[in-house]
Amino acid sequence: MSTKERILDASLALFNELGERKVTTNHIASHLQISPGNLYYHFKNKQAIIFALFERYEERVLTILQVPQNRTLQPMDKLNYLQAIFRGLWDFRFMHRDMEHLLLEDAELHARYRRFFRTCQLRVQAIFRGLGDAGIIRVNEDDVAALALNTWIVVTSWFSFLREYQQNRILTFRDPENDPLGAGWNILQSKIAIGGGGWTGKGWGQGSQSHLDYLPEHTTDFIFSVLSEEFGWVGVAVVLLLYLFVVGRCLWIAMDARDTYSRLLAGTLGMALFVYVIVNGGMVSGLLPVVGVPMPLLSYGGTSAVSLLAGLGLVMAVRAHRPVHGY
Repeated sequence: MSTKERILDASLALFNELGERKVTTNHIASHLQISPGNLYYHFKNKQAIIFALFERYEERVLTILQVPQNRTLQPMDKLNYLQAIFRGLWDFRFMHRDMEHLLLEDAELHARYRRFFRTCQLRVQAIFRGLGDAGIIRVNEDDVAALALNTWIVVTSWFSFLREYQQNRILTFRDPENDPLGAGWNILQSKIAIGGGGWTGKGWGQGSQSHLDYLPEHTTDFIFSVLSEEFGWVGVAVVLLLYLFVVGRCLWIAMDARDTYSRLLAGTLGMALFVYVIVNGGMVSGLLPVVGVPMPLLSYGGTSAVSLLAGLGLVMAVRAHRPVHGY
């Protein structure tokens, strides 16, 4: 790899990690263990490095935003476009995180970005027309331009509103195999545990993922993966039916409550339990992003267990004060 390419790669990594404003050419040279003069031989200043990185970014995005010429678009193309564009934006995330500052500092870059933006809009419009022609989505020609603009705003602006750990969470949810030994490790090991259990499971205490410490947090957030591995789909079905019974009972108590406040209290607590089960189950199976939501009544924990049991106690109190003989 040439020195010029090494400078661009190191600059991109530092800009993404620290932000463009906190990185100087001396930082880049020190990171590469080269002299500042060697860096200035290839790039006269930091703006030149940023412009070269933008050219990389532009080429990558425009390569993604192409409609196949030899076939019609398929339903999977929607997912492929999203995955590719999110990965491209993430690899050059400093561009959108510091976009306003970068464009104000460099008039040439500003003009280049405006041309790039117009080209992207035309290509996104072509993609939506292709999806419409293939019957995948329904879109009117009058709405294509507005839809393309809104899509671009949503896709590129999330860097400004989400913290880095939240961005990582979304990207890992989209493609955990992209970082199998890092951010994607938990969910990949969880899927292995769930799939390894089969119909009847490996037996109590026989799960390899948890007992060999492949599955992190196997007593808290990922306890449901352990259950799936050791008791299989049969055990999962039984536990879900028990949860359904508890939630249904809470809603039944809410219906029989004697005043509106009691109905709202019991119903809300029952639905909260339902949401916890859905979110945790979706999380460990890869259907939802990994978040710190425990599985009610199964996950080890202090605050969650206390709050959940207090909620169930309130539901029991509502039941104890139900109407008697019409009063």
